[in-house]
Formats: sequence, C-alpha cells, structure tokens
Amino acid sequence: LQPGAVAYAYLEGKRKRYFNPIQFFILLTTVTVFILTVTHLDDKIYAISTSASSGIESKAAAFSKKYMEFMKLLTVKYQAIFNLLTLPLFAIAMGWLLKQRKLNFAERYLICMMAYNQYYILLTFIIYPLMFFIPQEWVLAYSSITIVIQCLCFGITIQQFTKCSCLEGIALGIANCIVGLLL
Repeated sequence: LQPGAVAYAYLEGKRKRYFNPIQFFILLTTVTVFILTVTHLDDKIYAISTSASSGIESKAAAFSKKYMEFMKLLTVKYQAIFNLLTLPLFAIAMGWLLKQRKLNFAERYLICMMAYNQYYILLTFIIYPLMFFIPQEWVLAYSSITIVIQCLCFGITIQQFTKCSCLEGIALGIANCIVGLLL
C-alpha cells in the first residue's frame, strides 16, 4: 500500500522487514501471467480489440490483427522480460524529472520497480477480477484504464518516496510514464 515508503526504507538499509523488490516483481509478474493465461482474459481483451478494427479497410484490418497478436505475445507471454527491459527507461525518465533529488540509477530503478509492483497488485487482484463482471464493450477501455492506473501508481510511489504533495506526486508520475513510454 506504500511502495514509496517501502523503497525509501529499503534504501535506508531497513531490508529485513521487506520482501526483496526484484523477487517480488518476478513473483507478481508470474502470478499475473498465470492468471491471464488460466482465465483466458488475454484472449478476451485482444479478441475485442481486434474485432473493433473489423469495420476498416482489409489491409489495415489485417495489419491491426497482426499487431494485436504481436502485442498479446509481448505483453502476456513475455510480460516479465518486457517490463524488466522497460524499467530502465522509466528510471531514466525519473532522473530527468527528479534531477534536484540527485538519485542514482539504482535508486530510481528501485522506485520504478516498486511502482510496477503496486501496479501489478492492483491489476491482478482488482482490475482482472472486475473484467468478468463488466459488459464486453467496456473491455475496450482496458488500455486506457491500465495507463491511468500505471500513472497513479508511479505518482503515489514518487509522492511517498519524495514526501512531496499528492498533486505534485501524481503530476510527476504522469510525466514519468509519458516520458518513459516515449523513450
């Protein structure tokens, strides 16, 4: 519930109280991929996304379908690898946004990993179960919802770590996600 505070305490040397962030990240990613695979939510999300493009020209629809299959493979089957590879980009973005804090790369990487851990907890244990109860048309909003949740998780983590105002933390989290995704 307090990823920024945990990251701060972890960097202060209070490590016995907490699960290793890297092991926790790998565990959460594994649980998320397992739940997506077993429940076939990944198929539901991507089937609706691909059917939404069926009204467009056939070449564009074929490209869209191939793109969605690639994204499904990347974001579900190889999710842990994909996220481990994108974490450095978010850490670089955080370095630009939190220049005055003079955090080294490893510290920023830990903060980003803690934000991702919070993101996976919310996604796996709240968003995915809710998807069984929402109308199928609403699944199209999945991407938007996950981006908003990711921005909020980064914002909350930054706010707790830097002890800045909530509004400033959320703004920094949104900026960090945008710059990280652009990288």
